[in-house]
Amino acid sequence: MNATIHAELSAKRNKTKSDKDFQWFYKLHDFFDSSKEVDSTNRHRILTHQLWFTKQVIIPIFGETYTTENGRVINIKDLSESDHLAADFKGRFIPSLGDYVSLINDSKEIQDSITKFFLDNQKTIESDSKLKELLSSPVSLTGERKSLLVTCNSWFIGFILPKLGFNVNFVSTINPSVLFNNMNFVDWINNGANNDLPPSWKNLSNKNKAGKDQIIDGSSTFIENARLKDEINQLKETISKLEKENAKLSKKDNTIDISEIEEYFKKKKPQIIPKAPFDPFDNPYRPPWPNRPEITD
Repeated sequence: MNATIHAELSAKRNKTKSDKDFQWFYKLHDFFDSSKEVDSTNRHRILTHQLWFTKQVIIPIFGETYTTENGRVINIKDLSESDHLAADFKGRFIPSLGDYVSLINDSKEIQDSITKFFLDNQKTIESDSKLKELLSSPVSLTGERKSLLVTCNSWFIGFILPKLGFNVNFVSTINPSVLFNNMNFVDWINNGANNDLPPSWKNLSNKNKAGKDQIIDGSSTFIENARLKDEINQLKETISKLEKENAKLSKKDNTIDISEIEEYFKKKKPQIIPKAPFDPFDNPYRPPWPNRPEITD
């Protein structure tokens, strides 16, 4: 789903047709998807599509609530969960940061890159306790040192930190390729393909008679129904546009008149079509056989 579809979903959920509200929703959802510039596959979601990013980045930048033009007060955390995070995974689950980090293959390149980053920028990091806490927070949630790739890469340092008010200079950063070159691509990260689930959700599901996963979460049904309704409305709009275009075409002077074609063939003299001998199907459209006598009606 792109930012426009997410914004339309938010507008419909909150019953607003205000252009101002739509632009605000679009700005929020486009910010979530800004990590697509780093990696074009769904692996980019490790940087933004989890609740860690919502709490540490989205809420500090966009605030805890937003009031629409019609007076509705929206909780940003709830909106982020339902209209973007869950929606991207068809309403079935929201991965944790640890789920994403489990897809990273630890390597010497990763550990050396992290060590170099903290050695080169030790003075900068130690001089700001809030910065240090933010950069190291992924380890607090996952217990994995490799999770520091989420905050110590050049995209997070150069794009996210300034928006959070951190105007500091780093001696060096980690190229995002170090993260993505060592990260696997599995079914659950591909919008939950083949009913796959992230590790933290596998124990929360049960099997129905068809063998498909059912998440024990009442909101997932609501999200899926809303998504289907949006798709149906989009199809209706497309059909309406096509019908209008067809009506316009039928009014043009250069449209083909079927009756003229039928009259033409009625006046045209029938042609004698050669037949091939020994043709069990007696197909009149079959070309004449070479070097054989032609039989005609």
